[in-house]
Amino acid sequence: MFLKTKSVTLQQSWYDTNRRGALLRQQAVAIVLIAAVAFNFGLCFINTNIHQVNAAAPMAAEGAIILSALILLMYGPAALFARATGLLACLLLYFILLYVGRLALDPKPFRDLAIPIVFVVLGVAYPNPRVLNRTFAILTLFVLAVGIWEYSFLDSYLKWFNIARYFLDKGATDASLADMFSDGLSINGARPLSQGRELLPWLLTGHRSSSIFLEPVTAGNFGAIAAAWFLHHERRVVVKCLWLAACATIIILADGRFGLLLYILAIVTYLGRRYLRVRIVAFTPVLVAVFLLVRYLLVGENTFPNTFAGRLDYAGHLFTKIGLLDWFGVTTVRPLYDAGYAYAVTQFGLLGTVVLWVLFAAVAVSRSNRNYFINYSIIYFSLALMTSGSVYSIKASSLMWFAIGTALSSRRTTATDTNSQWTGVTIPPFLTSQVAMEGAARRPF
Repeated sequence: MFLKTKSVTLQQSWYDTNRRGALLRQQAVAIVLIAAVAFNFGLCFINTNIHQVNAAAPMAAEGAIILSALILLMYGPAALFARATGLLACLLLYFILLYVGRLALDPKPFRDLAIPIVFVVLGVAYPNPRVLNRTFAILTLFVLAVGIWEYSFLDSYLKWFNIARYFLDKGATDASLADMFSDGLSINGARPLSQGRELLPWLLTGHRSSSIFLEPVTAGNFGAIAAAWFLHHERRVVVKCLWLAACATIIILADGRFGLLLYILAIVTYLGRRYLRVRIVAFTPVLVAVFLLVRYLLVGENTFPNTFAGRLDYAGHLFTKIGLLDWFGVTTVRPLYDAGYAYAVTQFGLLGTVVLWVLFAAVAVSRSNRNYFINYSIIYFSLALMTSGSVYSIKASSLMWFAIGTALSSRRTTATDTNSQWTGVTIPPFLTSQVAMEGAARRPF
């Protein structure tokens, strides 16, 4: 009896220790995700009220966030950590070869691809949709509250967050363009008077709320991403509708035309989710790229006005200007980020781009072929690359990459899964089921 009691006590002690470790890791993951989305907001506050920042500050912040994610991966499943580091090593070797061909060193393209790799694998390592849903909820409410504050009390907002000064001080915008900033906002922080607001012009002014993202386009895209997640995860219809309303408000305050399109597509894709398959949707980027080229050749113009059609013309035009060496990534000329497809081909090389996409699609097909969120994410990325390179930005897409990793995980947590809080814990056979053991980590906290 004494030995049995002692054995049970040891088991419970082990259980409690690993439980605390698992909860700490899940909390750390949530903090990393929030930091990835909001670190520019914090740096803007520091630049406005405490001390001027320079170009090194955002790079150091991004490096710290990526390093934190890698450290969390070390305490996750050992096999996943090995695959992530192996893939990053292969990617680094590939870019070294490109750098030799270019005779120039530019770490940004490597960083652009390292972000999705790290955050997707992190999502696979810590697949707890309830924690991720809580993170989406916190960020959505925060973005909405700050957006309302900015729109309603702009002078008060700019007193604490001078966006124009932050972009100029960190070197993201050339000083010669300082006159294009509107009253301390970003360059696109207000619609031109000749154009006016697109969404609810009879109710709202031309000011576009950028909230914690400091520029309105990302705010609008975040509203679409969050809406897709709540459609995917939230089971209560009333709560789901409330979250959709909050996301729509974020998009409207940002006057995000493209964000609204992505938001509508999220709903349409959700309604037709039963008919979508990753093995089919995975061809969307190819079809969109072909569409851009054919459209430009048939009806495109060379004036490239600052409109949606003008950006489509510019994206298609760049395909006609890419030389042979550019297709292999051996180029020192970087297209503007308003053309995501041309940027991918010239900076990653067509071979690297295709190999990474095929690898992602193959994993998605084998593990989550009918998953709504993955199907929508592919459509989102395919359309976003038409007019921007936001999918390469850590603040714009890190949360979505992590959510994709969670969806890719072979173990999907449900509301009745009593073991969901033990994700990432080394669990012995006498405590949990085989299902939980398959997703368990092999390293202690």
